[in-house]
Amino acid sequence: MDTSSSNTVPQSRGELRTLTNLLRTFLERLGVPGAINVDEIKIDGEIKGVGSELPRAILAYYLAIYTLISRYSTATLCPLVIDCPNQQDLDPENQKRVLELLASRCSDDEQLIIGLRDTYGVEFAGGTFTLVEQYGALSEEEFEGVNAEYRPLLHMAMGL
Repeated sequence: MDTSSSNTVPQSRGELRTLTNLLRTFLERLGVPGAINVDEIKIDGEIKGVGSELPRAILAYYLAIYTLISRYSTATLCPLVIDCPNQQDLDPENQKRVLELLASRCSDDEQLIIGLRDTYGVEFAGGTFTLVEQYGALSEEEFEGVNAEYRPLLHMAMGL
């Protein structure tokens, strides 16, 4: 979304229409079409729901915003990171819906990082990284090499 002063009202309305259409689509795919009144949605609005509807409605909202940013922004898009989309103990059918939606909607310009215990048979494009050590993604043997490579970049980013 272009937030510059040259942004016109029709373009903003078009983007809002796109947001509501995306939200409707994602809510339907997640099986909660009535969880959010999309005609009255506000960017900072409260999302209400009960049981497994709430996390699915929140996910639909975030995916709609992320997709809108991906389509209209000229800024570098950060990865979409979802840590354990099953924290609310969704039933297997709804968990599979969530994963199928996530797997199907990423474009080549987007990066999706998901922390999962089970894929429920859903195939994801791209690579898979399996953690073998509890509480860590980097082994002690790899640390020095990675640290040597990234330390100069971190110093540059932090102005050190």
